[in-house]
Amino acid sequence: MLGYHQHTRELENYWQADHARELASTAPVPVMGMYEHSRQMGYGTAAATHIDAFFQNIQWETGAARIAALPKAP
Repeated sequence: MLGYHQHTRELENYWQADHARELASTAPVPVMGMYEHSRQMGYGTAAATHIDAFFQNIQWETGAARIAALPKAP
């Protein structure tokens, strides 16, 4: 998960063990699910294909504009 930490005002990468907990003071930017249930129906065991499809479907210009609009660290 790429997250925006609201206290440090920085983008940070996180590995999350499960979806039951959210990170304190962090807003998710994009989140890629790698659990079996997030890819099994469309990709089966082809995790690499799932990852490629995820990145191909990101609207990079929109994401860049949103990230650029976030408050920066002082």
